[in-house]
Amino acid sequence: MMRPFPTFPLSCSFAGMQKEPTPHATQRKDTIIKLAVASLIVGLFLGFFNIDPRELLAEFGDTVQKTFSIVASVVEWGVKYVLLGAVVVVPIWLIFFLIGRMRGRKSR
Repeated sequence: MMRPFPTFPLSCSFAGMQKEPTPHATQRKDTIIKLAVASLIVGLFLGFFNIDPRELLAEFGDTVQKTFSIVASVVEWGVKYVLLGAVVVVPIWLIFFLIGRMRGRKSR
């Protein structure tokens, strides 16, 4: 019995073996482009404040500590005002919530 001759898809060429890019390759390329654009934007932002990359890496420990200190002070400032506002907003919301509940029971 004779075996049939193997057939190849028409889009396949032996010279270049061109294939369509896989979704992972496209996704990887998109990720690299996004990282490059983000790096450019961050670099321009840091350059605006005259921050040198060598200086940033040399003082990395201090930079992390300063960053943590700034973030902690912003959180401390924000929590103070959120709690201050909640003292007024939450009771007002609770009153309207309870009134809405009581109206809902009357209509049943």
